[in-house]
Amino acid sequence: MSLGAQQGPAMSPIVPAGSSGPGVLPTPPLAAQGPNPPSELEKQQHAEAQARGEAVAREILGEFASAPTVAFLMNHAWSMHPNEWKVVRQVFEEEEAARGDFEVLVESVGG
Repeated sequence: MSLGAQQGPAMSPIVPAGSSGPGVLPTPPLAAQGPNPPSELEKQQHAEAQARGEAVAREILGEFASAPTVAFLMNHAWSMHPNEWKVVRQVFEEEEAARGDFEVLVESVGG
């Protein structure tokens, strides 16, 4: 699973490619990938979407918002749907190791 620069719709950082079901939504890239960098408006819109996404994540995750694996996911909060955060919370409740081990989290979500 690679989270580098992508062209076209991006997939969730927690759901393996080819999966279907709740929380599996294609997300638009920050800006069209190409020779032109994002405009100031695009940067502002991204920052606002990121702030909203982080607030939703903290609300849904509650006590789990400070789990080490959440730090990685928060970088993608702008593109994550609330149902994805609900799945993450459920995994954290059921699989304590997923809170500190990203591979365990991914396996628990995808498996």
